[in-house]
Amino acid sequence: MKIAFSVFYLLAAGQGFMMGLVPMKKIKLRALGFALSGLILIVSLQLLIYGLSYSMLIVHFPHLWGVSSVAFYLIAPLFYFVFKSKSVKKFRFSWSDLIHLFLPILFIIAKSPFFFRTAEDKRIVLEGIQEMTPSLSTNSLILSIVALTQLIAYAVASYRLIKKNDDKSNKEDMMLFRVIITYIIVFTIYKVSIFSGFGYYSLICHLCKVLMGISVYTVAYTFLVSTSSQKYRNSNLNMSFAASIKKGLNKLMIEEQVFRDNQLSLETLAAKLNCTTHELSQLINQHFEKGFSSFVNSYRVEYAKASIENNPSQKLWQIGLDAGFNNRITFTNAFKKELDCTPSEFRKSRLVD
Repeated sequence: MKIAFSVFYLLAAGQGFMMGLVPMKKIKLRALGFALSGLILIVSLQLLIYGLSYSMLIVHFPHLWGVSSVAFYLIAPLFYFVFKSKSVKKFRFSWSDLIHLFLPILFIIAKSPFFFRTAEDKRIVLEGIQEMTPSLSTNSLILSIVALTQLIAYAVASYRLIKKNDDKSNKEDMMLFRVIITYIIVFTIYKVSIFSGFGYYSLICHLCKVLMGISVYTVAYTFLVSTSSQKYRNSNLNMSFAASIKKGLNKLMIEEQVFRDNQLSLETLAAKLNCTTHELSQLINQHFEKGFSSFVNSYRVEYAKASIENNPSQKLWQIGLDAGFNNRITFTNAFKKELDCTPSEFRKSRLVD
C-alpha cells in the first residue's frame, strides 16, 4: 500500500505538470487560462510533495516540506477566479486582486519559524517521521479553521457568479460547483481525521488527499475541454449557409431591431431566418462566442446605452423596457455584465462628462 500510494502521487503529479501549461496556450480567455493553469500546477505540486514524503525521498528536498500547506490557501481563490473569468465579460487580473494572497502570506508569516529552518534541521526532523503524528497545537487548529472558512467563503462567491450567468454553460458550471462542494467536504474530513489523532499517512488521510486531487483535476479538465473544444464539430452547417444566416441575423437585429421584443426566443428568431434552432444556436456560439440570451442582451444594452446618452431625462426603467428587457433587475444585470457598471452609474458618468 505504501508503494502504491507513493507511485500514484508521483504519477498524478507528473500528469498534472504536463497538463498544467495547456490552458494558457489553448484557452482564448487569458484570465481563465492562467487560473486553470495555476489550479492544476498547485495541486500537482501538492501531490508531488505527498509522493516524496511517503517514499521519504523528501529528505533530499527538505525545503519542499510544508509548501503543500500553503497551497491549500491558494486553491480557493483560484477556484473563484475560474468561475469569475467565465462569468464576467473581459475579466482581467488587476492589482486589487492581490488581496486574495492575504491568507497565503499570513500562513507563511505564522509558520515562518519552520519555513526558515536550515535544510539540515529539516532533514533531521524528516528522518524521524515515518509514522508522523500531527501536532495538535492551537495555532494549527486555528489555521485549519481559517482554511475551511476561506473555502466556504469563496464557494459562496463562486455560486453567486454562476447564478448571475444566464448562458447555457450555467448547468455545467453548477455541476462543477458540486465538485467543489465535494472538495470542501473531503477537506473537512481530512482535517477532522488529523485532529482526531490519525497520522498524516493514515489510510483515511490518503483517501482524502486522492479525492481532493481528483476534485481539482475534474474541475480543471472539464473547463479546459469545454472551452477549447468545438461544440458543434459534428454539425453539417456549411460556410455559405452560415454566411446567409448571419447576414439575415444582422439585418433583423440592426435594421429591424427585433431584440426589442421582450418575447423574442430562439425558436422565433430561427423561424424568421428559415433555419433550425440548432443551426442558429451554432452560428451564435461560433461566430459571436455567446449564448442566445447574452447575444440578444448585448443588442439591448447597446440600444439602452444610446437611449441614456440621447435622452438623459428619460426614466431608466422605461429605457430598459423599451430596449426589450422584461424588468429592471434583468436590465441592470445585463447592463452591468456588458459594461461593468449599472445604468444609473453610466448615466452619472455621462452627466459628469
